[in-house]
Amino acid sequence: MTEIEIDRQYLGKVLLDKGFETWFRYLFRVINNKPFIVEPIHHDLFQIFQDIYDGKVRRTNICMPPRSGKTTLNEWFVIYCITKNPRCNFIYTSFNQSLLSDISRDIMGILEHPIYKAMYPSGSHMEKVEATPVDNFWREYLEKEQKTNVYSNNRNGPGRSSPILCHWVGHHRVRSRPKGSEDVLRSITDRRSKQTGRHPQPNNEG
Repeated sequence: MTEIEIDRQYLGKVLLDKGFETWFRYLFRVINNKPFIVEPIHHDLFQIFQDIYDGKVRRTNICMPPRSGKTTLNEWFVIYCITKNPRCNFIYTSFNQSLLSDISRDIMGILEHPIYKAMYPSGSHMEKVEATPVDNFWREYLEKEQKTNVYSNNRNGPGRSSPILCHWVGHHRVRSRPKGSEDVLRSITDRRSKQTGRHPQPNNEG
């Protein structure tokens, strides 16, 4: 009988889409070579953690006896969230610094485990979010630069674009400035300084 080859990254994505409980129980078993013993109370905990991730619960207080799985679930929930979205932040605190060190080592150990890295080689399976590195300030600047023929192809030959300008906004320093771009940059910088209250320092260089 031929063994079916399963794509590991696809498996990781499917598990993430199933939710925290399914993802945790599978990863815990394959990484620790033993299943997580699920008691009736754990089903409520799984739901609480899922509601926290989904934004349905903003505050919760979990009071359970020692060795009931609180810390384990907390550790894995941090990993689950980081895997889903590496931009998320956590503040994990305790009365005991050595306990925090152990928790940190446990989390890093899972993130560096060969099985985890095989399923999530990039370190995360971030949900797709549209984003652009160009804000309104630079969009306005580039649009005005185009009007002054900054991106003329004449100098570079057909099919090539001009090199991007290298500049320090606060000091009005620009390399290879085309004619007219200095006034555009100065006007935008002055307006930006008034908006932010930060004024550029004078350039004393010769």
